[in-house]
Amino acid sequence: MAARSFVVISLSLALAACAPGFGPNAGYRDTRVDISTRAVLEPARLAATWHEVAGFYDPAASGCALGLTKVEPLPGERLRLTHFVDDHPEVHAAIRGAVEYQYFFGGQREPVPGYGIHAPDWPTLERLITATLPG
Repeated sequence: MAARSFVVISLSLALAACAPGFGPNAGYRDTRVDISTRAVLEPARLAATWHEVAGFYDPAASGCALGLTKVEPLPGERLRLTHFVDDHPEVHAAIRGAVEYQYFFGGQREPVPGYGIHAPDWPTLERLITATLPG
């Protein structure tokens, strides 16, 4: 009897998970819109010589070795942003001129503006960024 009750309860919960949402939070997010985040950066807190002590080893990767990274903020609490990737044209327009390389990722409804670079997929994006790096 207990096993049968367990099966019925488990099946009910599993089916409930497939049902459309209900309650005050039902449908709170438009699933057609990508989730993204923006973060506040305090460059002075990053100023240091950073030692990489572990990483994911990929023998096929070139130029990826454990080592040091030195972060030095520019005067006025700024860091230089060199590469930017986003799929929203309005975000790119807002930072136009502040970034050397602006990659418009994925399918775009409108042609990519002259100041941007279209990267339709991840392999293309990796190739485009790698081509701009020294060495």
